[in-house]
Parts: sequence; structure tokens; C-alpha cells
Amino acid sequence: MNFILIDAPDFVLLVDSSERTAPHPLGQPQFLNPEFSDLVRLLDSHHLEGGCSGQLTFHGASILAMRRILERYGFELPPLAVSELYGLLEYCDRLDAIAGTGVFAPEQLKQWQWLADSLECGRVAPGRLAIALHTAGDTQGLRRLHREQGTLVQLGRAYRDVAESMSHLSRQF
Repeated sequence: MNFILIDAPDFVLLVDSSERTAPHPLGQPQFLNPEFSDLVRLLDSHHLEGGCSGQLTFHGASILAMRRILERYGFELPPLAVSELYGLLEYCDRLDAIAGTGVFAPEQLKQWQWLADSLECGRVAPGRLAIALHTAGDTQGLRRLHREQGTLVQLGRAYRDVAESMSHLSRQF
């Protein structure tokens, strides 16, 4: 799959579709960072069946995977509900996408960050300070920011609100 940015026709993102494309279950989120999809697979399906308000418990390999994610993205506590988990994973995926982390070759990274700086990604997107801290690798700064803003709770609420607003669509089909 190749992507071209309309405002920057000289910038082309090449993705090896043979590595990234795998059968994906309908209704499951798909993430840029494969670690997030791996974590979701590690969680028992009964955790995810309870809808957005379902409570989470991490066991075995999922504990280690969640700890790595929390440490890398500057969060102190794990998500307690499914909505917080999916909100957190989407947020972290956006941080990586906007910063270009793990997506672009080093020679493309500066140009992407310059382009991404002008993008507006919606109300649940990471703020400019979070993006700057993530890009600089300042996890302590991110941890402080997330604690002060109550980011995890906000992400959980925003995810739940979107899921509830779209729930009527699943009943139509």
C-alpha cells in the first residue's frame, strides 16, 4: 500500500503490504504499531466482550506488554476499562504516526515531522506538547503531562463517547 499526501506530492510513504496485511477481525481496531495488536490478542476475549465499560485484568505476557507500552509512552497506571485501553492505544498510535516513529526512514523523518506539525488531528489527538516530548524521547515529561491532564481518563471517556455514538450503526446491519 502506498500513500501520497495531496499537499506534498513529492512525499510518498511506501509500506510493504505483504508484511503489514493480515486477516483482520471485523470490529477489532487495527494499529500502526504491531505491539498494540499483540497486546489486544494477549488479552482474554471475555475482557473485550463487555463493551467499553468492561473491566480489564492483565495476566502473564499481557502484563509485560502493557508495562512496556506504559513506560514507552509515559503513563503511570494501566487502563482499567476496555474504553481506556483502546483510547490509550489509539493515542499512542497517533503519537507515533505524527512523530513518524517507526514509520519513516531517517532521511524522511524531518520532512514528515514538518508536514505533520501543520496537521489537525481532532480532539483526542495528542497535543503539540505531548508530540514534542514524544519526539524528543522525554518519557518523564510525558508522564508528568499525562498525570497533570488526566490523559488516560480523558481518552477512555472520548473512546466510549465515540463508540456509543456509533453503536446505532451496528444495529442497522
